Amino acid sequence: KQKFLFLMDVGRSGLSERPAMKQHDHRKGSPLQGRVIAGLGKACEVLSNERIFVCRPRGRMYIEDPDLRPVTGDIVSFFLEKGDEGWIERTEERRSVLQRRAPETGKRQILAANLDQVIICMAAHSPPFRRGMVDRYIVLCEASKLNLLILLNKCDGLCSSEVDTILSPFQVLGYPCLAVSARTGE
Repeated sequence: KQKFLFLMDVGRSGLSERPAMKQHDHRKGSPLQGRVIAGLGKACEVLSNERIFVCRPRGRMYIEDPDLRPVTGDIVSFFLEKGDEGWIERTEERRSVLQRRAPETGKRQILAANLDQVIICMAAHSPPFRRGMVDRYIVLCEASKLNLLILLNKCDGLCSSEVDTILSPFQVLGYPCLAVSARTGE
């Protein structure tokens, strides 16, 4: 399957600078802060202070307003319950979102938040390049006012004119493009 990749700033900006992680009683103390790095169904992985925690959203607010559900890239406040598990108390304000309309319902669906750039990574072959899919991602990025880069992988099996044929329509429109090969490192 072809995939696309979200590239975001996962540096220390916006993350808690607490020196040590401690277990917190959810009835007292201040919450920890971290960045959602992956969704796991109803739970998500939160990176905080170079550790990963599995957290679930707390309360009905996420059920009643789907826009408040934590997504990859969100900065969240959370409490630990046991070990590396906890619950998310609050999702901080998002500075950017990548969103689409859900095909079944037409409702807004937030895919990722707080992005600096989107990298659309597609194979040149095996599976075959799908221009329509790249076009859809470009539309999402443009609608969300996000910078994008088109990354064409598996170029080691193509000559330069074949790579140009694939990328030139995007380059003409002003989109930055890179042709690479993960296998050869080029």
